[in-house]
Amino acid sequence: MADADKNAQPTCVENVEGIEVLRLDSKADQTDPIYDMSSLTRSDPTIVCLHLLQTPYRIEIFVSQPHVPPKDVIRIYPAIKYEPGWVGCGMSYKNIMQNAIRSNLQTITVCEDDCQFKPGFEQKYSIIRSFLSELSKTRGWDIFVGCVAGLPPNTVFKNITVYENMLFIEVDQMHSMVFNIYNSSSYDTICEWDSTNRDVHTNTIDKYIKNAKMRIVLTYPFEFSCLNCRSTIWNCDKYDAYSKMFDQSSNLIKHKIQLYVRHVTNIQNMQNMESMKGVPIIQTRDVRKITFGLISSSPAAEIDVTAKMIEYVTGCPFLSSDFAIIGYVGDPWPNRLKRLRIYTDDKTIEIDEKNGYLLSSVMFVDLAEQSKIISFVKNYRDLF
Repeated sequence: MADADKNAQPTCVENVEGIEVLRLDSKADQTDPIYDMSSLTRSDPTIVCLHLLQTPYRIEIFVSQPHVPPKDVIRIYPAIKYEPGWVGCGMSYKNIMQNAIRSNLQTITVCEDDCQFKPGFEQKYSIIRSFLSELSKTRGWDIFVGCVAGLPPNTVFKNITVYENMLFIEVDQMHSMVFNIYNSSSYDTICEWDSTNRDVHTNTIDKYIKNAKMRIVLTYPFEFSCLNCRSTIWNCDKYDAYSKMFDQSSNLIKHKIQLYVRHVTNIQNMQNMESMKGVPIIQTRDVRKITFGLISSSPAAEIDVTAKMIEYVTGCPFLSSDFAIIGYVGDPWPNRLKRLRIYTDDKTIEIDEKNGYLLSSVMFVDLAEQSKIISFVKNYRDLF
C-alpha cells in the first residue's frame, strides 16, 4: 500500500452502529494497516464487513435491513479512502488478504456494507461453508461468490452439485464482491493486484479477479443481493444497474441448467427405447481423450477437444472437459463437424455424419449427480 497517502487511512474507532471494528495495530506502518484477526479461526463463522468509516449512512442502512446477521458475528473492516474510489476499493481488498496471510487464516468471509441478506441466511451460510469444506477435499476452490453481476456468456460451467438441498455451480470466472468467501489459495493472486495500473476497464478488483480465471463457486439462486444505497466507489446510484446485471447472470445460469436437464432427461428416455439398445454410455472415469475434425477448405485436422469447443460446435451444454453430453438421436448434425472420436482405455468410438443426424448418442454422465440435479429442478420449478 505504499502509494496510499497517510491522510487516506482509516480512523481508529472501536465500534460502528454497535458492530465491533477490527483493532488497528498501533505499531504498524499506517500505509499498510495491520488489523488483529486472531479471533477469526477456520471454524469461526464471523463475517468481515468492508466499510468506509467516512460514510456512516451506508452502515445505518446495512444494520436496519430485516435479515442482517447478529452483530456479534460481524466485524467492521475499515476500508481505505482513496481517489479514485475503485483504486481505494482494490487497496482495501489487497490489505484484507495481506492481513489474512499474516493471521494464517485458511478462509475469510467478506461482505460489503451494501450487502443484502435474505431470509434463512444463517442456515444457508452454514450449508455453504460445509459444502466448501467438502470441496476442499476433492477438486478444491478459490472463491465462493454470493451473487454475480454480468456473468459473461463464455463462462465455463465445470460442475453442478446438489448439496443439502442447495444447488452449487462451479465456474471459471466471476464479477462481484458483495458477499464472498475467500480460500487461502486466492490470497496471493489478490495480493498481486497492482494499484498503479489505473485502467478502470480491466483493473477494478473484481475485473482483475475475473481475468485471473480462479475456481469460482456459486449457488442458484443467488443468496445475496445489493441494498439500495449510493455507491462510494462511483459516487452515484448504481442499484438499478447492478440489479439488471444480477438478473442477467441469473438468467444465464438458469438457461445452462435447463439445457443440462433437457439433455439428461432425453438420455433417460432413450435408455428405455428399443432403438437405443447398444448405444454407448461413457462414464466420466472412462474417458481419456476426445478429438474432432472440422470441415474447412483444408483437410480436416484432429483437434483435442475442450469443453468450450465442443459446446460451440454441437450446441450441447458441457460442464467440464471430462463431463459432457454429446448430442442425442435426432440432433441436427453440426455443419462445422466432420467426425468425432472418443478414446477410452480399451476402445475408440467414432461418430460421423449420416443423413444429417448423429449416427448414435455418446453420453458422458456423472451417474451419481444427474438424478439429484433433475430432482432439484422438479422440486423448485418456480426457479426455472
